Amino acid sequence: MTKSFEERKVMNSKRVRKRNSELQAGSPLYYYCRLCGAEMMEPESHQYPAPRLCADCKAEGRKEPK
Repeated sequence: MTKSFEERKVMNSKRVRKRNSELQAGSPLYYYCRLCGAEMMEPESHQYPAPRLCADCKAEGRKEPK
């Protein structure tokens, strides 16, 4: 069972975010959900644009505010 949006938001707010610029070349890139802050990892060779919403927020039908 996935956690609720509010639980994810609180849990993710306490995480230390990784800085892509400090990682070695070839390392995966880290992105963070714009709504709940969940960490998303993509290979360095992924196609842009960067993901904006995590799978849980998309599954719940949440939309990014304009």
